[in-house]
Amino acid sequence: MNEIVFYIPNVLIAVVILVLGIIAGKFVDEIVVRSIKGSSAPISNPETLGHISKFAVVLFAALAALIQLG
Repeated sequence: MNEIVFYIPNVLIAVVILVLGIIAGKFVDEIVVRSIKGSSAPISNPETLGHISKFAVVLFAALAALIQLG
């Protein structure tokens, strides 16, 4: 029973890491898309690059959360 109680903080921290990663991913997605649309870059679909960057940030956060869980 003590092991479960002592593991709860790790779960909470992992959830916080994941939530912050999702928020950061959305932020990065918007920055990438707006930057590409605002520039004169010859990219036909900036949303794709935004989604790829969001995926990379969320993936990194998910891996960090898994490391936190042990």
